[in-house]
Amino acid sequence: MSGQETIPLSKQLSILKDFKVISGLLASLFFITGYSVVSTYIAPLLRENAGLNSNTISLVLLGMGLMAVVGARVGGYGSDKWGIAPTLIVSLLLHVIALFFLPIAAVTFVGAMFILALWMLGAWTTAPAQQFYLVTLAPKSTEIILSLNSSAFHLGVALGAALGGVVVERFNLSSIGWVGGLVVILATVFAVISILMGKKKESAVLDRGV
Repeated sequence: MSGQETIPLSKQLSILKDFKVISGLLASLFFITGYSVVSTYIAPLLRENAGLNSNTISLVLLGMGLMAVVGARVGGYGSDKWGIAPTLIVSLLLHVIALFFLPIAAVTFVGAMFILALWMLGAWTTAPAQQFYLVTLAPKSTEIILSLNSSAFHLGVALGAALGGVVVERFNLSSIGWVGGLVVILATVFAVISILMGKKKESAVLDRGV
């Protein structure tokens, strides 16, 4: 296979001049930040709210992992079948709903399993859809934008854990669900902004072509 044409790094980084790209990366940052607010403290939340012991929590975490695999599969399938933007927005909204209802539902084993399965489905449907979306924003700089996305994810994990710690210290464990949900709403807003800006640019290009 022939290699790709070399593109100077300065030209690749020029994608950051486009606000729809920045908005897309901010969506990644806040999506994973909201996720991390809750995931960091999920074990003590289940222990305190639902009264689960360590063995039961391990089973719940196993179930969460399995649903994350399902979510990743749905994210890839949905992006191809229904479109990247609808899959991305719907999964983010599902993520928000699950986090808002988490403190209410996760007071029993059955309730915890249901709401956490919904959470994992929403969150990990978002991940592949978001990566696909970012690639469409910069098809000639895929390595750069995916590396920036990875950096946003790692930064979000750290920020979410720190924010969760502040929430737990100043309020209570149940509050992490609502705070995480609010942060994911912010991610949804930036995703919508990025998508709308992209459609506006496409319309302008079509108008000039006509």
